[in-house]
Amino acid sequence: IISQQAEGDIKAMAFYNLGYSYNKQKKYADALRMYTKSLKHYSNEINKSKAFENIANLYAKLARPEEAHYFYNQALRYSIPAKAKMKHLFGRAVNEKKLQRFDLFCEDIKEAKSIAQSLDDKRYLSKIHNQIAYRYAENERFDEAFEAFDKALAIKEYGYTYHNIAETYLIKKDTGQAIEYFHRALDVKKGKDKFRTHKDLAYIYYLTDDNDNAKIQYEFVLKLYPEVDRTGENIAAIDKIYTLRLHDLPPMELVDRVKNEYKDHTFNLEYFIKYYQSNFALELYQLEL
Repeated sequence: IISQQAEGDIKAMAFYNLGYSYNKQKKYADALRMYTKSLKHYSNEINKSKAFENIANLYAKLARPEEAHYFYNQALRYSIPAKAKMKHLFGRAVNEKKLQRFDLFCEDIKEAKSIAQSLDDKRYLSKIHNQIAYRYAENERFDEAFEAFDKALAIKEYGYTYHNIAETYLIKKDTGQAIEYFHRALDVKKGKDKFRTHKDLAYIYYLTDDNDNAKIQYEFVLKLYPEVDRTGENIAAIDKIYTLRLHDLPPMELVDRVKNEYKDHTFNLEYFIKYYQSNFALELYQLEL
């Protein structure tokens, strides 16, 4: 005979594991439902905090920062180990930046950095310096941004740091340096982690009329796509439509082929325009009208 508390924890873990499974399958509504059910049964504060964090991360992934903010706050209510608190604070800081609550971003990132230093957690220290650097870059304080990136690289050479440096050079409108750092990112990244860098590099080559290099990068995009967990099928359609564009298909044929390939998902041309803001997107939109 097991206690009522133990029985509750067993149920909670079952719901939590279902939520994790649904999340992996990109069934996000089901994942949220299971994580929420797990909260009703957990007696352990650490496990409750983790469930709240997973709900917050899902809402952040779904571009719903207000809901994410609420659940990050819930996760931080409990008495939890320092490493868990650091992760929650970092997640909330990134979310605060999306909400343009920059004072709160600074507070959370400072506290997360302090914990990461005390734990000598190199991975999170690198991620924190990247967030600080990118915040400087968004404000065009480039010297301070590159100083923060240097601190991140001094900890360890992570591919995402080189990728973020490349994006900073794009903000500076220095395409040559951006391409160089995207290639550096590819040298360090492995497997499916290269997906985003190949995609961004392909798009830069496309914009600069270097179609030969764009085609090479898009081939990598197509090869890696099945391995990548994407939340937006619209973005998948965008990736595909630009790949097909390089094969010189007429615009309406492009639209039809992409819509057919992603017929089980919404293909939103207005989102397409907002995401890339290109003449080609406008051409497609006008034809669709």
